[in-house]
Amino acid sequence: MKRCMLLIITALLLCSCGESSQVQDSGYSSSGSQAVSSQQAAKKGTCGKGLSWSLDESGKLIISGSGEMAAMTAGSSPWQALKDRIRTAELSDGVASVGAGAFAGCKQLESISIPESVKAIGNSAFDGCTGLKSIIIPDSVSQFGEKVFWNCEGLESAVIGKGVKELGYNTFCKCRSLTTITLSQGLERIGDCAFEYCTSLREITIPETVTSMGYNVFPLGEPVIKGKAGSAAQQYAEKTGHTFKVV
Repeated sequence: MKRCMLLIITALLLCSCGESSQVQDSGYSSSGSQAVSSQQAAKKGTCGKGLSWSLDESGKLIISGSGEMAAMTAGSSPWQALKDRIRTAELSDGVASVGAGAFAGCKQLESISIPESVKAIGNSAFDGCTGLKSIIIPDSVSQFGEKVFWNCEGLESAVIGKGVKELGYNTFCKCRSLTTITLSQGLERIGDCAFEYCTSLREITIPETVTSMGYNVFPLGEPVIKGKAGSAAQQYAEKTGHTFKVV
């Protein structure tokens, strides 16, 4: 009988030790998780006089403050080392420009919010942002560089605001998924190769304010060009063999 009681007590002690061990293991796991979380804390810095940036764990880049963003060459942005973590970007009201090359090579960037405070977008600002799906350029933007959306192969739709006077060289070149583009009244010139290799673009309406169009603006044979009779758009279509429809 005594031997039986001794075995029962021993078994209970072993179970108790097992539960204690599990609690300790659970506590260690939580501590490790907190350490990883701490290592993945938001990164931050400056990107121009009066402007700061931060990147949170979800991949959201926030640029805040007041002033112009610094011009950057491709590969020299303050967030260059973290560019593959950027999923979305938000510019707060007060940001006056998007610097040249600012988001070049941010292939995971899917969307960006540009406020009315932005007046200028520099050359190659979104060069190679292959994950970007859509873009709206506000009416406040009057300075618009070259190759802004060059090689944005995932870009499907774009709206260009009333303040933009010129689409420069290679603006949307190689945007092979682009199907919808809205050009506003006020646009005056469409530069060379602006929509070259935009092979999914089936039709486009050119505002009557456009008085000059460069060479190889569109791929051969596509898209159908719509515009006013006698406009620069019609002249371009007839010269290049594109179908033209009067609207």
